[in-house]
Amino acid sequence: MNFDFYGVGALHFRFETIMVTTPRKQRSYTIAEKREALQLIDAVGEADALRQLGYPRRNLRDWAAKRAKIFDYRGAQTSKTLKGQGRKEIVPFSHALVTFLKDMRRDEEVV
Repeated sequence: MNFDFYGVGALHFRFETIMVTTPRKQRSYTIAEKREALQLIDAVGEADALRQLGYPRRNLRDWAAKRAKIFDYRGAQTSKTLKGQGRKEIVPFSHALVTFLKDMRRDEEVV
């Protein structure tokens, strides 16, 4: 059955071509690479650094905004993050609270 009259054949062809393409691989960069890129921006400018490195413009601008944190980082240079990710504690003093409650129960005092 030919559905070209309704334009479905063209739509089907377009859908197949879209589905065949592979998604772009997400790249991550080490702290050392980020520092080198920022130093290159200082030396030659953002536009020339983009051409030389081939990094996405958004990455360089994000790194420029976090410049102080990137250069102050003292961890492993092969690390890919600045180590601030993850869920924050709801109760920051939870360990002290648990210790206090255990001490009170040990002394058999009602809490």
